[in-house]
Amino acid sequence: MARPARIIVPDENDPKVIELAGRYESALKKEFWVCVALLMGTLIIFGTLNFVPFMKPSFETAGSWLERSGALVGVMAMFIEFRSRYISNLLNNAVPQLSPSLFQQINRYAKHESIIHKIVLFLGASGAVIWSYGSPILTGTQSLWQ
Repeated sequence: MARPARIIVPDENDPKVIELAGRYESALKKEFWVCVALLMGTLIIFGTLNFVPFMKPSFETAGSWLERSGALVGVMAMFIEFRSRYISNLLNNAVPQLSPSLFQQINRYAKHESIIHKIVLFLGASGAVIWSYGSPILTGTQSLWQ
């Protein structure tokens, strides 16, 4: 009969484990702020493209330009979602290498990751709706039914 695997819990007072926890925390913090910066950048670019008059090319209508910027929002939402998966990977890799008390200190980023996923889902859905219905949104809902 095979012997059950023995689980070794890392010592939370070991300097190597503490250093490893610090590296995981700094990597998680960096990825979190990169995702936040990308979200804010996407919103700023969307606003700038649509509400600063000289940003719209003269040959584009306001509706088609809104649709194009909606497409950009959707693409950026997908990129941010893929980027935020790195937070999940870091947390999953940290579980076996850290003691439970040290892992609890960095696990707060799991909550942040959940919030980022919800914002990105909303952003992606909004981008898809704007991409699809940018012109009718600007001209009114009457054109949707004709």
